[in-house]
Amino acid sequence: MAYAKSLKILLALLAGAALAGCGSAVQSAAPSGRTQVRSDHYERFQGRPSPEDLKRYGLPIPGDVQAVEHWKYKSSGAGMDLWVRFEATQAQLDQFLRNLGQSELDMLPGHSPFDSKDEAKLGWDIQSGPDVSGLAIPIPDSDLHGTYRQVAVDRRGDSLVMVYVSSATT
Repeated sequence: MAYAKSLKILLALLAGAALAGCGSAVQSAAPSGRTQVRSDHYERFQGRPSPEDLKRYGLPIPGDVQAVEHWKYKSSGAGMDLWVRFEATQAQLDQFLRNLGQSELDMLPGHSPFDSKDEAKLGWDIQSGPDVSGLAIPIPDSDLHGTYRQVAVDRRGDSLVMVYVSSATT
């Protein structure tokens, strides 16, 4: 059991490295009116992911969070990754983590689970330090929503926290 959990965490970290190989970006208007940026199989959108995507990736993002952006990445295999960044109040963060079956006590202080190459590709600026905490959540085999989830919380802002999350499907 511990071996399977360790293997899932390792696979989650390796899957995130797939973003590092993406090429140049082209910007266009998405049919929904949201800004879309393509980088090979990598797309960036302003606004919330669709309810279908949130369900597919098992991301229970509260409906009233602010400044939501998301990215989709299709790897050369069959899987896809969804990356989301949003601003939240403490109550919204607590609700989000609770819906994932986690709490801030489960997070590793001073650590982001995201690779610096992933952050650079996404334009994220998560700096390890006292204001950042993160965790990687392996998903049980019985959960069809994905293979892993990663969460980082950055408290460098004034009143809202910036939440970064990714989920992969097979």
